Amino acid sequence: MKKASPALILLCLISAFVAADTTIYSPNGSRPVSRTLFGVHSNGLPSGTVPWPGSAIGSYRTWDSGAVWSNIQKSRGSYNWKRLDQIVSAMSSHGVSVLFDFGRTPAWASSAPWKNCGGGAGQCMPPYSMTDWGNWVRAVVTRYRGRIKYYELWNEPDAWNWWSGATPQMVQMARVAYPIIKSIDPGAIVVSPAPQGLYAFRWMDGFFAGGGASYVDVIAFHGYVTHPGGFAAAPETWVTIANNMRNTMNKYHVNKPLIDTELSWAENWKLPSSSAQAAFVARIYMMHWLYGVNLAFWDVWVGGIYGTLYTNHLLAGGKAYTSLSSWLVGAAFDRCIQYSNGTWACHLSRSGGYQGWIVWNVHGNTSYQLNAADNLKRQRTLSGGQATISPGSKISIGTMPVLVEGVGGGSNSTAGGGGGGSNDFSTSATPDSATVSAGKSAKFTLKLAPTAKFNATVSLSCTGAPSGVACTPSAKSVTLKGNQTANVTFAISVSPGVASATNLPWGGGLIWTLATALFLPMFFHFERSPRRGSARRATLAWTLLVVALTIGMASCGGISANPQGSIATTTQRGTFTVILHAVSGSLDHSKSVTLTVR
Repeated sequence: MKKASPALILLCLISAFVAADTTIYSPNGSRPVSRTLFGVHSNGLPSGTVPWPGSAIGSYRTWDSGAVWSNIQKSRGSYNWKRLDQIVSAMSSHGVSVLFDFGRTPAWASSAPWKNCGGGAGQCMPPYSMTDWGNWVRAVVTRYRGRIKYYELWNEPDAWNWWSGATPQMVQMARVAYPIIKSIDPGAIVVSPAPQGLYAFRWMDGFFAGGGASYVDVIAFHGYVTHPGGFAAAPETWVTIANNMRNTMNKYHVNKPLIDTELSWAENWKLPSSSAQAAFVARIYMMHWLYGVNLAFWDVWVGGIYGTLYTNHLLAGGKAYTSLSSWLVGAAFDRCIQYSNGTWACHLSRSGGYQGWIVWNVHGNTSYQLNAADNLKRQRTLSGGQATISPGSKISIGTMPVLVEGVGGGSNSTAGGGGGGSNDFSTSATPDSATVSAGKSAKFTLKLAPTAKFNATVSLSCTGAPSGVACTPSAKSVTLKGNQTANVTFAISVSPGVASATNLPWGGGLIWTLATALFLPMFFHFERSPRRGSARRATLAWTLLVVALTIGMASCGGISANPQGSIATTTQRGTFTVILHAVSGSLDHSKSVTLTVR
């Protein structure tokens, strides 16, 4: 057996030292999960050749359905709306929102009809005439005004087979399309072109640099998580894609919703295990809501070679999609605890005092200790099974999420008294947004209102403020009783000087602090030594160690999907979601506010 090097052992020990459990609060706060989160692609659903799913599907994307520009408009001025009419009618009958993609230029309108493209000759190229493009957009929106909610400008502009034009050309197309759409259907939502994969943010950077954000209402991307050319990666790695997109949005001060218009494990062979597919579906959808990406279109529901959930019957992934949607829709999915051993526990609550936790471990089988105060009595599986459990017991978990919950609306107990829907409190925040310049300050007020039977202490804190910004509540806790309300002021103080900060994984700040504390004394000691040659070699060695310590965290499994630490001497600029936390026992009525730092 090959022995680990002393250096690697040291790095792992330091990584273990800084490992910590982390609570991640969703910017959605206590807002109930909407069924629109669960979007799909599918040919069979609008055609009626596939039974309508029992899951709470709320959104449908038309890409790969046959309803594309090259099929609808075979020649200038001539349209065949049959397929798109069928889709819009079917989705309307089920109360499902439609997202239409304008992509795939027909050969007659293409600027390079001879170009080899994914959909067909010339379809990945911009139109030769912006008049033809504008007329196409106008025709679609006029016909489906009030019936199609989302209009996506293009599919995967960072993939040559779907877009071989230049980014400035795409900005020009957005500039033409946006006023046409809004003048015909002011309530329609214009969605940006949707780049795909880990480096989607790079294409979006160019789109923003060219002014493209001014001509869209929503920013889109495709959240495929796979190892380069290989198998599917852990679904939690999707967070890196979303964070990269948000960082790019912050760079250009784009404060707009972020959605994922295409995701799965990609080709089915990249995740062949049916149980792994079920776990993937559930875990990646939970990451979306947790990180504020509230619309996600799975590719595909039925057939094909990508992310298949149904083939003549509901597959394991389809069962997981269905079960998860029943667990989440209508519930507040407000926070997750990410434990240092790879366990995740995500909190659910509903009106009437319902509490539940969805639990799994990214590495495999382990045990999880339930909190006796939560009074959890039932365990559910993604395949539809359930079993009775004892409150406060230790349960076995693995990579497949399970739901542990109370039975009945009033089963949950909290600090200060028994359960029940009346034993609760509510919160409201004013204002809901603020803009602050460097060296200035602002205030948010959180109003806490108990119900008649609530008598408990509520803890108060603040997270989400960027580097260089302090967020401080006027009280760390308040006791609510009866009908007595309380107001807590959260003071926002922005340090002078504004710049972008460099984010590190959690624990990174501490790693650098430790490394620097070791490095600097050695540096000055050796520089004063008469043996200057040895001194410089020692200094170089310690410099390399500083870098290695940070990289070594990844070798020891110490990198979390939730960035926490940062190195910055000045304030980070941009728009951020700040969470004003109000927690009492299992009750969490935190509120999200928007802070813009200039």
